[in-house]
Amino acid sequence: MENITVSRDLVSGLEYAMVDLSIKIERATCIMQDLTEEYFSINFDSPKAEEKLWELRAGYEEHSIKAEIVSDYIFGIKKESEKIEKMINELLYPQTESKLEKIINELQGENDDEN
Repeated sequence: MENITVSRDLVSGLEYAMVDLSIKIERATCIMQDLTEEYFSINFDSPKAEEKLWELRAGYEEHSIKAEIVSDYIFGIKKESEKIEKMINELLYPQTESKLEKIINELQGENDDEN
C-alpha cells in the first residue's frame, strides 16, 4: 500500500463535513422521535380511539411540516456524504490538487449558505 500525504485543509474540510453531518442527523433524529412518540404512537384499539383521531386531524399540518424538515435534513445528509465520498476518492486516486480544493471549497461554501 502506498503512503498518502494529507493536507491540513483536507483534514479540516473532512472534519467540518463530518460535524455538519452529525448535527443534521441529530436534528432529524430528534424530530423523528417527536413524530413517532407523540403523533404515530396512537393506539386505535383503546376506548378513547375516537378522541385520538381528533388529535391526529388537529396535528396533521404541524406534523406534516416536521416530516418535510426531516426530509430536507436527509437530502442534505445525502449530499454531504456524496461530497465526503468524492474527497476520499480524490485522496485515494488523486488526479489534480486543484480538483480536490474545488470540492473542499464547494463543501464549505454550501455549508455556509445553509447556516
